[in-house]
Amino acid sequence: VRVVQVGTMQGTPVKVVGCAQLNPYGGYTANLLALAPEETFSAELEAALERTFRSVRYTTPNTAYQGAGKEDRAWHDRLAGARLTYMESYSSPSATEGGIGGGYSLNRRIDLCPAGRYTTRTDSDHTLSGGEVSAYDQTGSGNEGRWSTVRLPNGDTVLRLTPTQGAVQEYRLTDEGGKTYLDGARWYRTTLADDGPEYAPDCP
Repeated sequence: VRVVQVGTMQGTPVKVVGCAQLNPYGGYTANLLALAPEETFSAELEAALERTFRSVRYTTPNTAYQGAGKEDRAWHDRLAGARLTYMESYSSPSATEGGIGGGYSLNRRIDLCPAGRYTTRTDSDHTLSGGEVSAYDQTGSGNEGRWSTVRLPNGDTVLRLTPTQGAVQEYRLTDEGGKTYLDGARWYRTTLADDGPEYAPDCP
C-alpha cells in the first residue's frame, strides 16, 4: 500500500508519503513514512523511503515459546485475592427542549480467590427520558468457576476463566505503568489489604 497525503502540522504545510506491506505471517507490519515541509519534500527523500521499504523482510515467527501452556506465577500472585472491576458509562442529553435523551452505565466485576475459585458479576442500567417519555431498565448476571493465568505460545499471558457451566473465557493480560489491562481495557485491581472490605473479593 502506498499513500500520499498533504496537510498541515503545527501550521506548516507538509507532505507525507507512507508505504506498508501486510505481514504474510500475521505478525506486526512495518509502516514507513517520509515527511517534510511541502516545499522541501524531494525526490531524494522519496527514493530513500523506497529503498528502506524494499529492505524490509518478514520471517516466520518462532511460536515455540518454552513456557507455553504453563501457569504464569507472576500474574497469578498479582491477581490472587484481588477484585478486578471494569466501569463504563455514557450519557446523551436531548439536543432540543422536550426531546429524548438517555444513557447507560455498566459495571463488571471478577473476584479472584487465592484457592483458584472465581465469581463474576455484571450490572447495567439504561435510562431514557424526555417530553412525556421515561424508561429505566436494570439487569444483572453472574457466574463462577475456576481461574488461572496461562502463558500462550506467543509469550502473552491470559486470564482463563473456566466456569462450572458455559464456555471458557480468556482475557489477555497487560501491565501499563502498574495498571492492569484485560484485552486492552483498563480494569481496577483492589484488595482487602489495600482498599478495605468494600472493594475486596468475595471469597470464602
